[in-house]
Amino acid sequence: MIVGLSSKLCICGCGEFLPLHAYKSGINSKYYTVLSFKMGHGKRGVGGFNPEIHLPRLCECGCGKYTNKRGGKYNRFIKKHENIGRTAWNKNRPFSLESRKKMSIARLGKEPANKIPVDLDKVKELYFEKMLTRKETARLLGISVSILKNRTRFLRGKLDDPYHSPEFLKRMRKVGMDLYKKWEYKKGPNKLEQLVYSTLDKYKIKYQKQVPLFNKFVVDALFPEQKLVLEVLGDFWHKYPRRIPRDKLRREFIQSKGYQIEEIWEHDIKQNGVEPVINKFMEKYNLI
Repeated sequence: MIVGLSSKLCICGCGEFLPLHAYKSGINSKYYTVLSFKMGHGKRGVGGFNPEIHLPRLCECGCGKYTNKRGGKYNRFIKKHENIGRTAWNKNRPFSLESRKKMSIARLGKEPANKIPVDLDKVKELYFEKMLTRKETARLLGISVSILKNRTRFLRGKLDDPYHSPEFLKRMRKVGMDLYKKWEYKKGPNKLEQLVYSTLDKYKIKYQKQVPLFNKFVVDALFPEQKLVLEVLGDFWHKYPRRIPRDKLRREFIQSKGYQIEEIWEHDIKQNGVEPVINKFMEKYNLI
């Protein structure tokens, strides 16, 4: 339940004040908290506010009306306004017989995109051995990145593939983690994680949010001095049958590296309130 506005600003950078939420802690008691993001702003991430994207914009046709929002961004044009003032290059006339003949001649001798010949030995040398990026390799070979991606998938799929070297696999894991971190930064923490973070911040405990570990995965919260990992688990996703064995392997791997791991579940927070759950966690590991 929202009971008003706080004096804290949304950390996406939009300049708007955050609402004050009231939660039931017991039968006749409540506690109040302020989240890090305003509702709907968490996907932007910290400092992700962009006025060109997140503020309403006028239609570029010059009609003076504001465009609609789609996919989190405002369109450049109102629907059916994109062609106002423009003239089609062929002025709505069919191609002449002469033009059709010229286009047929121009296509002769050209291979379709999926049959363009590629020097696989050169791909192995540049991409797998010298470890150039896909963009650099495609530029040197004079092909598109999508074609290179298709060919490298074919090469790596062979049983006798000698290019799964430890160095190459380490590089690919790093590339994957960099992409995941960018995605997590844009997406921002979910509401459950925001609630836990805001409660931990009240106690001024030193911890890190959304930390990549061992170039394998990102943990919700890390307490480096105690070598302690805190995971905030939602009931729907982490009770899914296919997810349970993956979470188990993840826990075992973290523990094998000398870290302790604690999990906080969504249903526990809903039943008991976030502050009692966090207090119990801090007392267990002597964080207070």
